[in-house]
Amino acid sequence: MIKDVLESIAHIEIYGIMALVVFVVLFAVVLLRALRLDPATAQTLSRMPLDNAPSAEKRERAND
Repeated sequence: MIKDVLESIAHIEIYGIMALVVFVVLFAVVLLRALRLDPATAQTLSRMPLDNAPSAEKRERAND
């Protein structure tokens, strides 16, 4: 039944194409940002989930 409904909608295939285009563009943007990332920044970001020490900004707020 659903197949019949979708086949009866004119130009429905454009939604699948547009979804694929959006996915590929977003994936490419994320990949390019990751490849252009400074190695020092990448190292800092990789340690964030494991870093239990409060950041300098949080320490400054605590001292006020």
